[in-house]
Amino acid sequence: DSLLDLPLWKDPEALFRDTMVAVLPRPGFNLSHVRNEYLSRARILRTPLLEISAREIRQRIGKGESVSDFIAPPVYTYIRTHGLYKGIL
Repeated sequence: DSLLDLPLWKDPEALFRDTMVAVLPRPGFNLSHVRNEYLSRARILRTPLLEISAREIRQRIGKGESVSDFIAPPVYTYIRTHGLYKGIL
């Protein structure tokens, strides 16, 4: 769903210029609502879908709740080591 909001970002073209954009559609998300100019330059990844957003994962980490079902152990270790998402509620 962030791909829908891309026109509102400061410089969406920089995202495509500087990176390979990967999209993981959430359950119920309809890709036909995305601007073709963005969709045509993004790689759509078909993976098992989870009913959780990145925001919810950050909030759980900020509250000290478990996220082991949603992210790989090395990712969680990196987040803890670097003190990311502390105090996010």
